[in-house]
Amino acid sequence: MITRNEISTAAALGSAWIANIWEGFAEPLLQAAIILLTVLGAAFMVWLRFLDIQLKRRQLREKE
Repeated sequence: MITRNEISTAAALGSAWIANIWEGFAEPLLQAAIILLTVLGAAFMVWLRFLDIQLKRRQLREKE
């Protein structure tokens, strides 16, 4: 039968293994994804602002 001490050891080794994967692979990958999504979101906001300015100019021209 598995003792409580063996379960604690297995849990510690498992968490150390997960932490190693997180530090070496997952964290930089997720940081890159967050940066990429932030840059894409900012570019999309600029593009929408540009389209909004063009639409407002057209509306002002049509009113005149």
